[in-house]
Amino acid sequence: MLKRELQASIVSPLFDFEQKGHYSCAIGFTNARYVPFTDSAKHIYMQIFAILDYFDIEYFVFAGTLVGYVRNRRMPAWMDDIDVMIFEKDIPLFEEKAAPYFLKCGFNCKVVGKHFGGGGYHILALQQGGDRSVTVDYSVDIARSIPWAQFDIFFSNVDENGYIRNLKGWGLYHRKDVPVDWVFPAQTIEMNGMAFKTFSNIEDDIQKEYGDVHNELVVQTHGTVFLSAKHAPWDIVNAEFNRIVDLTISHLPPSVTQEAYDAYAPVAGHKCTPPADASFDAIIDQIISENAAEVHLLADEQSFWVMDIKRLFPDIYLSVMISSLLAAKRAAHMNQFIDEVITAGPGVAKSHGEMITALMDVFGKQNFSSHLKQDVFK
Repeated sequence: MLKRELQASIVSPLFDFEQKGHYSCAIGFTNARYVPFTDSAKHIYMQIFAILDYFDIEYFVFAGTLVGYVRNRRMPAWMDDIDVMIFEKDIPLFEEKAAPYFLKCGFNCKVVGKHFGGGGYHILALQQGGDRSVTVDYSVDIARSIPWAQFDIFFSNVDENGYIRNLKGWGLYHRKDVPVDWVFPAQTIEMNGMAFKTFSNIEDDIQKEYGDVHNELVVQTHGTVFLSAKHAPWDIVNAEFNRIVDLTISHLPPSVTQEAYDAYAPVAGHKCTPPADASFDAIIDQIISENAAEVHLLADEQSFWVMDIKRLFPDIYLSVMISSLLAAKRAAHMNQFIDEVITAGPGVAKSHGEMITALMDVFGKQNFSSHLKQDVFK
């Protein structure tokens, strides 16, 4: 009966009701069909904003993020990337200073390709490889891809008529007449704990770009439409979305009961080392069953779970083994949730240390690297 009721919901296309969903900082909701805005990605975006500020680059967040701001001052749950506009005066500074520094900090910072060359950059993190479909094991029967943190920089100018244009035809604004006084001067807003710069006139811009977002909802990612709801008031849709989440989502993995989690009593000196092929579910179950005060992760892909492990066990001592450059990047970006990094060799250790140093120059030791580690070779 409950399943039938859920399937009748206006937001039912966004969820798979065949199995109970579980929350993860890295994945979002395991039963979501859309590509989510995750807490892990948010952590990355805050670093990117900080680096842009570090180089005093004037940027303007725009597009789907501002749809969320107009609706309820929150990032849409399905917002899987952030779009930012940089104008011609700051393009040399970005390309000569910021772009190389993003690479130094472990980000994949690359020029937009295909026929939009010269239109801007992609800044990427949390990649498992070159394919978004690569999965990691959440549990024995749940494998999910980790949403990339994607931050797109759109190079822009003001045309002779005072309208905003994205360069090389990449983006919305090459075909929209958005006046420059809707953009300048920049204002700073806050969403989901992130503070960033954006347009001076958000409401008029979103109305022109997306129409009546208070009464129409489109959930679309990379060309795939997951839900299109015409004449549906946002307040009703949002309330229904939250109701479905409350009914179907657990904040614990499937093998862990609330009773077992509440009974967890870490014993000083108890250290668990889950197998390299252990899923997130198995890792959490082993920590609880062994009342471990320390956990050591052996596999590169297990480092995706460090934010989740600290969410569930804030005081646990967490060490990770990294053996690849990709894992070194992830460990650097997730440094605040890791107490010790053990590297497979001097090359990986050197790369990881350089990324930590670069990030620490932006954030400061107190704000970024409160758990500064000495790499240990194994």
